[in-house]
Amino acid sequence: NDRQSVWVREVSGDLSVANDRGSVKVEEVGGRVEVRNDRGDISVRLPEDVRHPYTLRTDRNRIEVHVPSGAAVSIYAKAHRGKVVTDFPLDVSIRGRSSIARGELNGGGPEIRLLTDRGDIHILSDGR
Repeated sequence: NDRQSVWVREVSGDLSVANDRGSVKVEEVGGRVEVRNDRGDISVRLPEDVRHPYTLRTDRNRIEVHVPSGAAVSIYAKAHRGKVVTDFPLDVSIRGRSSIARGELNGGGPEIRLLTDRGDIHILSDGR
């Protein structure tokens, strides 16, 4: 998709989205999720019971992930020339021009991999 916003909601299987210069919003996906968005924001709301990995990548924009308080996931986030902001007790470090956060929530689980160049990553509690 080019220069359009994409909103995907309530999908039971796997999801792969490639977009350019529009926002991507994903909510309640039951399968594996891969989103590649060039120059566009990505916003994802994880389900309570995450069973598959998520890989989210963007250039020059923001990634925002809302994580339910009980979700058991492993997080790896890298913002090159940006920062990682999190509501959770993740190990956040600076390496050169990158901010990196990693850690396990509720004992760990499927990997949530977040990558951006020249953008920020926000890992937020969604209060569920």
